[in-house]
Amino acid sequence: AASERHGAIRRWNVSQSSPEQSFKVGAGGIRSVRAIANRPDQVLIACCDGSVGFFHLRRKAWARQVDVSHTETVFVAEFKQNQADVLVTGCFDGSIKIWDVNRMQSVRTLWPNQGVIYSLAFPTMAEDHRMAAVTSTGKLLVMDIGPKGKGKVTINITPHTNLAQSVAWLQGSELLATASHDSSVVIIDASKGTCLERLNHPAGVTGVDFAPGVWGEAGKERLLATACGDMGVRVFGLRGTDGGAGYTGYVKLCDLRGHRDKAFSVKFSPLLPRRLASTSDDSTVKVWDVAQP
Repeated sequence: AASERHGAIRRWNVSQSSPEQSFKVGAGGIRSVRAIANRPDQVLIACCDGSVGFFHLRRKAWARQVDVSHTETVFVAEFKQNQADVLVTGCFDGSIKIWDVNRMQSVRTLWPNQGVIYSLAFPTMAEDHRMAAVTSTGKLLVMDIGPKGKGKVTINITPHTNLAQSVAWLQGSELLATASHDSSVVIIDASKGTCLERLNHPAGVTGVDFAPGVWGEAGKERLLATACGDMGVRVFGLRGTDGGAGYTGYVKLCDLRGHRDKAFSVKFSPLLPRRLASTSDDSTVKVWDVAQP
C-alpha cells in the first residue's frame, strides 16, 4: 500500500488488520507501487514528483531512482542571484526543484508541504544560499538551499490570510516584500522573520518588486512597486536602512493608471532604475517612467 500524501509504503499480510512494516521513501506522495517478480526484496515506485525507482525493502533505501521534471504546472522559474548555472522552479504540486543548468539535470527536489509555490526570490550575495518562497496558503518560507543547508526551512511564517502570489528581496538588505490576494503587501525582516509593515490596498495584490537603484537624501530611498486588482500600479518609497533600527516605513509616491483590467505583475529594469514594466489582464505590457520623488 502507498500513501499519496506522506511518501510512505506499507507491507501487509492480508489476514492481518495492521501492516507488517512501514517504509518512509520520501517527502512527497506516491502514485503507485508494483512488486518485481525476479526481485523479491525490491518494489517499483512511481512518485508524485515524477520520479521513478527501485526501493530495496530489506535495506530500507533506494536501489536506484531517476528524477524527472515537474508533473504539474510550473508557476515560477528563477536563476539564483550571482550563480547563473543554478535554476530553481516552483510548482502547483508544492515542490521546488533545483537544477544544474550546465548538465540540464535536477539536482534536488524539496517538499515544503505548505501549498502551491507561486513565487521565489534570492538575496544578491553569492555566498548567501537563502531563498524565499510564498505559497497558496499565505506562507512565507525562507530556506537554505546551499550544499550544507539542503533545503532546511529557517523561517516559516504566515503574513497573509489568503494566497500569496509574489515575493521580492531588496538588493543588499534583509528586506522582503510579499504580495497577496488579501489586499496587502507585507514588508518582512528576512533575518528574523518579523513583519515590519503592512501596506493595504483596495484589492488583491499579485505583483511586487523592489527597484535595484537608490534615490533620495543620502541614497536611503528605495522604491517598491505593486500590481493591484483595481487596475492600479503603485510606487512606494522607503526612507530608512535595511530593516534594522533605522527602518521608518514606506510612503506611497504615485498611483499609475492606464491598464483597463487587473494589473498582474511589475518589474523594475535592472539597468534603468526609473523604468518600470507592468502586465495586466487587459493583455498589455506597459513601460512607465517613474519620476524621481
